Amino acid sequence: MNTRKVMQIISCSLLLLVAGCSGGDGRVGGGTPQRAAFSGDYAGFRAVAATNVIVPGDVITEANNWGGYYFKLASNVTSVRVSITGAAGSAGGNGNGGTGGVGSFDLLPAFLTSQSATGFWVTLGQSGRPSAGETGPITNFVAFNGGGAGTDWSAGENTYTYAAGGGGGSDVRLVFAGSLSDPHAAVDPCAAPASRIAVVGGGGGGTNNGAQGGLGGGFNSSGGNGTTGGGTIGTGATTSAGGSIGGVLCSGGNGLQDTTEGWAGGGGGGYYGGGAAAAHDGGGGGSGYLLSASGVTQVSTADGTQGSNAVTDRNGTFTITVH
Repeated sequence: MNTRKVMQIISCSLLLLVAGCSGGDGRVGGGTPQRAAFSGDYAGFRAVAATNVIVPGDVITEANNWGGYYFKLASNVTSVRVSITGAAGSAGGNGNGGTGGVGSFDLLPAFLTSQSATGFWVTLGQSGRPSAGETGPITNFVAFNGGGAGTDWSAGENTYTYAAGGGGGSDVRLVFAGSLSDPHAAVDPCAAPASRIAVVGGGGGGTNNGAQGGLGGGFNSSGGNGTTGGGTIGTGATTSAGGSIGGVLCSGGNGLQDTTEGWAGGGGGGYYGGGAAAAHDGGGGGSGYLLSASGVTQVSTADGTQGSNAVTDRNGTFTITVH
């Protein structure tokens, strides 16, 4: 055996300890991926798999996080099951936020091939942010992936004392203006919206009159309305339009910033975003969506729950199971 061949074998043996001797997809000489299946959270998965290539047997999870996460399929993957949960709207004072929708679906490699893609992004929504107050830059208080800002004029800026924002929706998409090295890099939640395969809505934010945020919708389901504390509720998004006030494609509405509206919950993100409330009411939840296409099959889905989130840090979740 010549020296060059010996060195190649040694090099491949060393690389197998991390991600296989290959062009980046865990394969040795174009054959079957060699690294052992991984089970655990995404942070650990990144540490052992170059470029986030997933192989059969992998189970990758994020139980309470937000941001964009990229995955590329190894050559011997036959199917991938993806489960996602939208972020909750946060509690504002004594008014709870709504929880996000949930859904699971199976994805076949043939679908990705038909879209000229080798992988996909999972985008998890961030829990509802604290109140933007009366005059602060409202963009500083929106949640990642479309959660609208809550507002109030009662000296509560940057607190959850009187009002809270809506949670971001969670989705699976093919195109995402994110960073392969920084999941939390700021992005436009509606970049390439047509590339979204699956979306579940985020919940609306609560307010201090005991007004609750609306629920986030599951796949192909509308978001729920907020409840009233004496004013005008934020309405839930449908599968074809955003809620009032201010819900649009991908993003929930922001509460009004003036001296008459009191405290207002933000709308949840989603396929369409839920509406923000006017004075003293809860924001609406975002809607959900699942693409109807060969190679994309729904497994399960459910809406969130109105007013069931009493905390301020209930972000999105995902679980990916690879076959």
